[in-house]
Order: sequence, then C-alpha cells, then structure tokens
Amino acid sequence: MHSRMHALHIFSSLVAVLLFIAYPCLSHGIQAPPKASGLSLSAEPSPVAVGGTVRLILRYSLPPGAGLGSDPEIKGIEDLSVAGKEVGEGRIVLTVIADSLDPIRTGPIELGFVDKAGRKGYLRSEGIEVKVVSNIKGGADSEDLSPIQGIIPLANPWIRWAVIIGTVLLAAAALGGVILALKRRRKGPSSEAPADPPHIRAERDIEALLRENLFEKGEQKEFYFRFTEIVKRYIEAIRGFPAAEFTTEEIAQRAAEQDRPALNVLRYADLVKFADEIATPGRKEEDVSCILAYINVTAPTTKGEEGPEKDKGGTA
Repeated sequence: MHSRMHALHIFSSLVAVLLFIAYPCLSHGIQAPPKASGLSLSAEPSPVAVGGTVRLILRYSLPPGAGLGSDPEIKGIEDLSVAGKEVGEGRIVLTVIADSLDPIRTGPIELGFVDKAGRKGYLRSEGIEVKVVSNIKGGADSEDLSPIQGIIPLANPWIRWAVIIGTVLLAAAALGGVILALKRRRKGPSSEAPADPPHIRAERDIEALLRENLFEKGEQKEFYFRFTEIVKRYIEAIRGFPAAEFTTEEIAQRAAEQDRPALNVLRYADLVKFADEIATPGRKEEDVSCILAYINVTAPTTKGEEGPEKDKGGTA
C-alpha cells in the first residue's frame, strides 16, 4: 500500500512538471502561420434579371502591415454601372445595375493597397461573367426568353385575335387617311366652301400678292405663278370645272366668251413662266388691271349670276 502511494506521488509530480513547462503554450495558444495575401471575386445572384442589381463580392487578404486607404482603388470595373460600394474588413461589395440583356463581364480585377513601407501594390483576381436574363417572362431563372412571346403571350387565342384585329384596324385607318388626303389634294383649295364669294376672295388674294412686291424684287416667274393660280381658282369657282389643274389651252376649250381677257393674260404668263419672257413693269400693271376688270364683269350677283350679263359658255 505504501509503495502504491509513493508511485502515485511520483506520477503527480511528473504531471505537475509537464503542466508547468507547457503553460506558456497553453496560455498564449499556438500561433497559426500568417494568412497568404490574395483576392477572390464572386457574384450574387447569378443570373440576374435585366433592370435588377447584382452584388460583386471581392474578398481580400492583405500582406502584413498593408492597408487599403479610405477609398480603395479597384481596376477592371470601368465598364460596369456601379450603383454602390461597401468596404468592410476583408471584403468589398459592389452593387452593379444590369442595364441591358448583355452579360455583365469584368476583366481581371486589381485591388490597390499600400504596404507597410509605403509602396503601392495590387492584389489580382480573374474576371467574372454574370448572365442577364429577361424579366418579362419566367423571371431570372427562365430559359425560354423569346422576346415577342414574352411581351405578347400568343398562346392565349383571345390575345392573338386582339393583336390581329388591332393591326388590321390600324392599317385601315392609315389607308383611310391616305385616301382622304389624296381626295383633298385632287379637289384643290376651291373644293372647300369659302365664307367669301369667289370674286371677293380673288381680289383679296391679288392685293396680298401685290403687297409682297415679288415682281419689284426681280422674282417675275414667282409672281406670275402665284398670279395665274389666283386667276385659275377664280375661273374654277365661277365655271364649275377644275381649272386650277388645267393648262391654259385646256381651260380655253371649256371657257366662256367673257373669259377671253383672262385667257390672254394666262397665255402671256405661260411665256414668262416657261419660255423666259421678260415682263416689263408696265405689262405687269396691265395684266393686273385686266384681271381685276375681268373679275368685276364676271363676279356673281346675289342671285348667283354673273353681272352684267350671264354667259352660258362657249369656246374662246
């Protein structure tokens, strides 16, 4: 019994010595080797819906004594639409907007730092690509991204027919507008019922033309083009045929005897407009006076007749 107690005492003493020797290691722990510096890049979510945002996460480990500074320098993200940046211990999170259906791609990423000696250095990571998908049909996880079917679900027969009918109605409306415009153009300005009688309108238009002084500015052809247009519209209004679209000789075939003075002016105007005839100021005044007198003679009365004598028509 005594020998056992002596052996136990010796064992306890040895344990105490070993604990005393190992105490510094137990109190301070085992020192792990320093973590290697480096940079890694990941993205979440992936893929991302167009118009949404993706978080690019840069996890970094700096060399001992190095620092990033208040605004870390990051290369390789210049082409991205970065909406935000969060800098934390060992991690930087970039919020990037998926502003198109093109994949979000980065080149190799470089993170700048300053080592303990004040020298500039960079941590480098490979680039990353994040798929961008339509958010119209199926969300970010959908593989069926047909653009037209995503916007118009043609599987529904009612919607299909609505699209077809709408397209037909739009085409019919466009065609109707074209036809109406052609009819108005064919009928000419005199097809609209004016508030003033034709002789008042013609005299007013001639006075307005004279105030522009086109002839005095050397624009003889322009003056006679405008002048004969007024005369033809007046003939059209009182004779009932589309004189504005007729040549002078075509008008002569349907004109009345009283229209002969106007025909003489129209024939001379054709020489000025098309044969480079030079009109004198005196001839221009004579032509204007002749047309004003012609309008006064043929102006309709309140009963719808010409004054002073109704001419039923003839060939001039």
